[in-house]
Amino acid sequence: MFKGLIGEKIYCGLDLGGQTIKASLLRVPAVAQNGDPVRPVLIGVYETKTAGFKDGAVTDLSELSESIHATIAGLTNKTGLKLKELNVGFSGKLVQKRLGNAVVPLVDRGTKMVGNRDIVHVQHQARLLGIGMDEDVLHDFPQQYKVDDANRTLNPRGLFARKIELHSLLIVTNSTLIKNLNSAVNEAGFDVTRFYYSPLASNQIVLDDYHKRQGCIILDIGTRTTEVLVFQEGQLRFMDQVNLGGEDVTVNIAKELNLSFDLAEDLKRSYAFAVSSDSNLDEEILIRRDDGYVPIKKAMIARAIETVVGKWIQALDELIKHLEFNPPINAGVIMIGGGALLPGLAERLEEAINLNVKIGKVPSVVKRLNHAAKYASVVGLAQMGVQQNAARLISTLGSTNKMTDLMGRIKELYQEYF
Repeated sequence: MFKGLIGEKIYCGLDLGGQTIKASLLRVPAVAQNGDPVRPVLIGVYETKTAGFKDGAVTDLSELSESIHATIAGLTNKTGLKLKELNVGFSGKLVQKRLGNAVVPLVDRGTKMVGNRDIVHVQHQARLLGIGMDEDVLHDFPQQYKVDDANRTLNPRGLFARKIELHSLLIVTNSTLIKNLNSAVNEAGFDVTRFYYSPLASNQIVLDDYHKRQGCIILDIGTRTTEVLVFQEGQLRFMDQVNLGGEDVTVNIAKELNLSFDLAEDLKRSYAFAVSSDSNLDEEILIRRDDGYVPIKKAMIARAIETVVGKWIQALDELIKHLEFNPPINAGVIMIGGGALLPGLAERLEEAINLNVKIGKVPSVVKRLNHAAKYASVVGLAQMGVQQNAARLISTLGSTNKMTDLMGRIKELYQEYF
């Protein structure tokens, strides 16, 4: 976070990807104009190629630090801002899901009212039992509390019970990775406010309360994986991955047409499509080789793409059909990430899974952002900083009445022992 003009604040998101590092800046004005609510405004986004970070590990600390510094510098050069703190996100195979379950006894005899301390205790136990020794929890989502093996609830506070049980969804990563990424950011000249699971941050941008309540799926199509997040009844209920992404399309084009990776990537960006038309498959394009220009039919590119797209759709179809959605997914699917921009992909997926599929959009407060779905996660990371700061302010205001807090604690102790 950075304090700009008097009272205004600047938040920065940094998304570490397999191919590129993206950054975004959000400005929160000190005072709203024309009596409207204060809303974050996107200052800009920027990306550079990733270096020193490959296959889920920091391979060169100095190269990664230079890439991070270059990304932030590219974003701030035109604004003159000097940043100190970053909200850092990553995804793919660096992140895993765990299920944490814990049961905590409350009293030996009789019952007591479940209080905040009891809930914090059972959440802590579920985290301890759900992760390995070399893992850190990025996010913790309580799925269901059970009170005395009978009542199932999302909020047990105030209920009477002898014991409380919790089932929790944990999103975790490797502890060593976190330390190395933190060192890279520090060496670049910045501090990490917090690490996040990037696709989760995107829900701050592309979803509203309606989507979360009615049931919605986010598909974040990254370099090598597609992240699948399912929201129901207002919260994250499921998270998984499909091991196919945008790079797989590029690699297959390079393999089938005997091209370099960079040239195949250029062809994908210019001519790739998930739905082909017989009318244009015979068209030819010229590509440059060492011995001159060579014509290639668009049909050859289409076949190379279809091999990967077909596998991707089949894998997602099997994953979604395997899930038993109760309640159902009424708000459909939202695709984000660079791979979501492949023309025709949304239509192909919609036909296969029989759910409404849309490409993610950024709110109207962001007036101009080309390829918004590609930057949804990194803008969401900056937005997470806004949310965290608001939560801290609420917590500070809530703790000002110390007598109320003390009386609440005395009440809990009384219920526990008497």
